[in-house]
Amino acid sequence: MDLDLASTYTLETLRHLGRLSYPMLRSRSFGTGEPGFRRIVWDEAFRLIGERLRAAAQADPNRIA
Repeated sequence: MDLDLASTYTLETLRHLGRLSYPMLRSRSFGTGEPGFRRIVWDEAFRLIGERLRAAAQADPNRIA
C-alpha cells in the first residue's frame, strides 16, 4: 500500500480493508496441510449456519444459548 495514499484513509477505512466482503467455506480438511477456502453466496452461508445450529440444538439444547 502506498503510504501517501494510506494517509488519506480514515481509521475506520483502514480497519475494513482486511475484512472479507463475501463468505468463504473451507474446502479442505484440517489434516491436509494448508487449508483451502472457496467463495460461496450469502444464501448458502446462511443455510449452512442454520443447519449446523439446528444439529447442535438437537444434539444438546444447552449448547445453544
